[in-house]
Amino acid sequence: MRRRSRNIGLGCIFMAAIGIAGAPGLRAQAQGQTTQAPAEPAVSTLDANLVVPAAPDTYVVGDDDVLTVLVDQMRDLTGQYRVDARGDISLPYLGQPIHAAGATPPQIAQRIVTDLARAHLAHQPQVRVVVREVASHMVVVSGAVNHPGVLEAIRPLTLAEAIARAGGLSQEAGDQVRIRTLPEGGGRPQVTELPLEPIVEGLQSGPLLTGQESVQVEPATFVYVVGAVTKSGAFPITAGQRMTLLRALALAQGLSGTADKQHVQIMYQSASATPPPDLVVNLDGILKRRAEDIALHSGAVVYVAESQRSKVLAAVINTSMQTLALAVGYNAGRIF
Repeated sequence: MRRRSRNIGLGCIFMAAIGIAGAPGLRAQAQGQTTQAPAEPAVSTLDANLVVPAAPDTYVVGDDDVLTVLVDQMRDLTGQYRVDARGDISLPYLGQPIHAAGATPPQIAQRIVTDLARAHLAHQPQVRVVVREVASHMVVVSGAVNHPGVLEAIRPLTLAEAIARAGGLSQEAGDQVRIRTLPEGGGRPQVTELPLEPIVEGLQSGPLLTGQESVQVEPATFVYVVGAVTKSGAFPITAGQRMTLLRALALAQGLSGTADKQHVQIMYQSASATPPPDLVVNLDGILKRRAEDIALHSGAVVYVAESQRSKVLAAVINTSMQTLALAVGYNAGRIF
């Protein structure tokens, strides 16, 4: 009987201890307080570092780029966002969009921190913005290159770099490249034509391309050599090879024996509004290095006339042949 009473007493003491331990929680509930629910796992710094950026932090974001936004302890905000046509991204719980175009990823992250604090959603949260996909800074390379296509310009590219990334010049490449640049805010594109020779020879790297350009490598054009030359024809102007009068005549396998070296004509058949002027050149002066060689451009026609002496000689020979033919005919008539 005493043992049963002792067990009942110990049970009462144990229940009382449990009641005392749970009393603060009960009093808190009675006063209208709620216990905090377990927080969802936060995005750790290690997780953020595992996101491989498509562009460095110095990249300037533009329309249609895709950004990954990572916010510690706020998984609802973490995700991918595409920059719209106005240059904005819209995050949940924020009443106003965040302007991203024209800013770098760290600058966008700071704007998100400011807006979260202003909306009393978070106090000094850790935010990281990573460029996931580049779509706004694109350079189109087409024409006489081995691999025409679209290049991501996550940083400014030189013209030489763009051509190299497009597989280099093809065999059909000419000596000119055309760059069409779209101005910011719209408007008519600006077109620039440049010679390829300094770029191919490594003397220049060309202008910087920021992602609003299309590059067209023009196919080879031709110069034409006719007249008193060994082989008349059309000869291509290729990239990296400067076309001059002497080179064109060399491609035509030189002058014939009746050529007039002192009156070589250079004419242009060009659709350009301002074609180069026609010239009459003394080739002897160039051959004897008393004058500089003359650069030829697309559409040039080189006409080498026969010398006056050769014309006179040809006329004399022609007259003599006619006289001889008449004499032979006369004598033949007398014989028969």
